[in-house]
Amino acid sequence: MTERNSTQRPTQPRKRWFANRLLVILLLIFFFPLGLFLMWKYTSWTKVTKWIVTLVGTALTTLTLIGAYNSPPTITVSGEKNGTINVDTNKYTLTGDVSSMKTVTLFTINRTPVSVSDDASFAHIVSLEEGDNIYNLVATNDNGERKTTLIIHRTTQAEIEARARADKEKFERELQEQHAKTEEAEKEAIRKADEEAKAQKKAEKESKKAAKEEAKTNKEAAKEKDKSTSKSTSSCNFWCWLTGGNEETKAAKKAEEDAKQEAKRKADEEARQKAAYTIADDEVLYLEVYTESYVKQLLKSPSTAKFGGWQRGRIDASTVVLKGHVDSHNSFGAMLRSDFSMTWCKHNHKYSAIRFVFNGNLYADRQCGQ
Repeated sequence: MTERNSTQRPTQPRKRWFANRLLVILLLIFFFPLGLFLMWKYTSWTKVTKWIVTLVGTALTTLTLIGAYNSPPTITVSGEKNGTINVDTNKYTLTGDVSSMKTVTLFTINRTPVSVSDDASFAHIVSLEEGDNIYNLVATNDNGERKTTLIIHRTTQAEIEARARADKEKFERELQEQHAKTEEAEKEAIRKADEEAKAQKKAEKESKKAAKEEAKTNKEAAKEKDKSTSKSTSSCNFWCWLTGGNEETKAAKKAEEDAKQEAKRKADEEARQKAAYTIADDEVLYLEVYTESYVKQLLKSPSTAKFGGWQRGRIDASTVVLKGHVDSHNSFGAMLRSDFSMTWCKHNHKYSAIRFVFNGNLYADRQCGQ
C-alpha cells in the first residue's frame, strides 16, 4: 500500500484565471501594459515570442502616442447626432469639449473666439433663426487646426403648426376610438342606473305602503281597544275627562304618531343618502369651473385661455363626463386649440376627478371614492 502511493504522480496545481491565454491576448490588444505583465509572468510562451510581442506592442503604442501628440485638436459637441441638433427655442447653449495633447491656442465658433476651460470643456450661447443654422467650429494648436461643421435646426412655425395638427388628428382618432369603446359601456351603465333607480323607487313605494298599512293596523287596533273599553270610558270620572282619556287610548295614539315619525325618518334618510351620491344638473355648472382650473394648470399662457365646445354626458346618477376645447397661446404666442375630457363622480357629498385626458395624454385615472 505504501509502495503504490509512492509511485503516484503529484497533483498539478490548478491554473489561475488571469493566466488564461485568451485573456492575455485580449489585454495585450486593449490594455497593453497589464497584458505585457501577465504574458511574462504566467504564460509558457518562448522568450523569443515574448520579446517579439513586447517590441511590436511597444512600437505600436509609441507610434500611437506620437501620432496623438502631433495631431490637431479633436472637437466633440454634446447632443449632436450626425452633425445636427434639433431645438425649439430661439437660444441654445452649445457645449462640448476640445481634446488635445498640446495646448489649444485658439477655438472659434463662426470666427468668434470661445474660451476652453482647464478640463477641455466649452459652453457658448448662440441665437437661432427659424430653420437651419450653420456653425463652423475651429480648434487650433501647434500641429494645425481641426474644423467641424454643425447644423442647429430651430423648429419653424409651420413645423410647430403641422406638429400641432398631427397631434390633434391623433387625439381625435384616439378620442373617436375611445368614444366607440366607451359608448356601449355608458349605455350599459345608464341601463343599470335606470334599473337601480326603478328598483329604488319600487322599494320606496313598498316602504311607504308598508308604513301606511302599519299605521292603518295600529289605528284599527286602537279603535278595537276603544270599543272594548267604551264602557269604562263612559264611566270615566272628571279627572279622566280632564287628562284626555284613559291610558290605553293614549298608548294607541302614541303608537300611531311613532309609526308616522319612523316612516318620515326613513324617507328623509333615503333622500339624504341619494343626495350624497347624486350629481344634480345645477351642480354640473360648478364642475365646469373646476374642470377649467385643472386645464389651466397645463397651459403655457392660462390668462389667454378661451373655453368652448362643452359636451355633457351622464354615465350614472353619481358620474358625469365633461368634454370641450380650449384656445390659448403657446410659447411662441401662437393660438392653439387643445381638447380635454374630465370625468367627475360624487361620493359621500364629495366631488372627485376620476379621469382626466388632455390632448390625448392621460393625467388621472382612478376609482370613485379613492
